[in-house]
Amino acid sequence: MTTRRPLRRWKAHESGILALHGLSADQLLRGDQLHIWSLAGEQEEEPGPQFTLLVNSLNFCGVAVLSTAGEAEQSEVLLALPAIDENAAIDVYNLSTRKYERQGIMVPNATKDTGLCMCLKFFKGVDQRIYLAAGYESGTVIVWDVEKGTLVQRCKIHDEPVLSLDISPDGRSGFCGGAYSKVVQFAVDIGTESDLLRISSEQTLPARGTAVARVRPDSKIVAIGSWDSSIRIYKTKALKPLAVLQAHRQGIQCLCFASGTANDAESEGNPTTPANTFAAGSKDGTITLWQIY
Repeated sequence: MTTRRPLRRWKAHESGILALHGLSADQLLRGDQLHIWSLAGEQEEEPGPQFTLLVNSLNFCGVAVLSTAGEAEQSEVLLALPAIDENAAIDVYNLSTRKYERQGIMVPNATKDTGLCMCLKFFKGVDQRIYLAAGYESGTVIVWDVEKGTLVQRCKIHDEPVLSLDISPDGRSGFCGGAYSKVVQFAVDIGTESDLLRISSEQTLPARGTAVARVRPDSKIVAIGSWDSSIRIYKTKALKPLAVLQAHRQGIQCLCFASGTANDAESEGNPTTPANTFAAGSKDGTITLWQIY
């Protein structure tokens, strides 16, 4: 981030990458055939996968990742991904124990009810329990209790598939989009007596297609990456439009806000990346860095 130059580059897979997540300072995982890579060696060395998990990439759903808090020996990494043998179902895998926590999470008659699972997001409810939000081909969002594997609440967002989904870090709001020309915000109040999940506001876009939605760590701003190559910034309160950013020639495919702390930066000998910084990746093969509000 200091020099804007790549530290590592290698051929990870023969086909396109669906998801990429950093697990720690020296580990990465990638979707499709899911590989865990170690980056602890010399920069000149080509990393080798430490572990590989076969996953279902037929519906192009990326993997959701959650690192649980705790001591280093007690912290765990959970992965949520489409079930290997059922496109409408979800598996939850514990990367720390190398075992499945839950398999085949789905509603009855899922093929006709929800259709394929298209996107996933872990979050913590008001009760601090771990939940999983899933967007489906039917246009429905369902919240699942990860520990019990049970349905908590569901909401019909649109008649078309939910292709992008994010939940604010405070667990109070969700944002999603798809091939339609709308961004939808829904209220989340999970882990309470009401277990609320309902549409709270919408914004119509000038063009169809939302590839990705990402909420900033302070839960105040959401960035929407669109097929028309624009990045739209909204205030999470009432989904108020703030800015439209344009620097790419083709559609936006991924967005990521900075989440590192001062301690992380100092341990690597780098200056702290401001919390309002985010990166955007596009189909045109370029990555842009932005600072916003």
